[in-house]
Amino acid sequence: MTKESKSLRAVLDLPDWKIGFAAWIFVGYSPLEKKERGVLIRLTDEIEIPCDGTDYIEAEKAQREIKQTLQSRVAEFKGIEKIDSKERFDRNLLIDIALKSNFSLAVNISSQGRANS
Repeated sequence: MTKESKSLRAVLDLPDWKIGFAAWIFVGYSPLEKKERGVLIRLTDEIEIPCDGTDYIEAEKAQREIKQTLQSRVAEFKGIEKIDSKERFDRNLLIDIALKSNFSLAVNISSQGRANS
């Protein structure tokens, strides 16, 4: 039986996400502890990733790429040129856009981190 990820449940319980937050999720990490504790939580195994380590740097690079793609796809969906970084969007809308955008990179980064731990 698969153990449920507390971090995954916590992010999925939030009805609205900012684009940057969503990008972290699609890379495979929860940023909910980032500001307070300085760690990301890897969603696949609940491992804490310090924000000053190599795994974080690699994840952040992928997060930025996905964030940029998400921003353009959401702007396209809304029929506007630019998205306000503070704006929140329906979680399910962002998941649908990500699925249509085929963010396979996110799976690779998350799996790569697990192999390196």
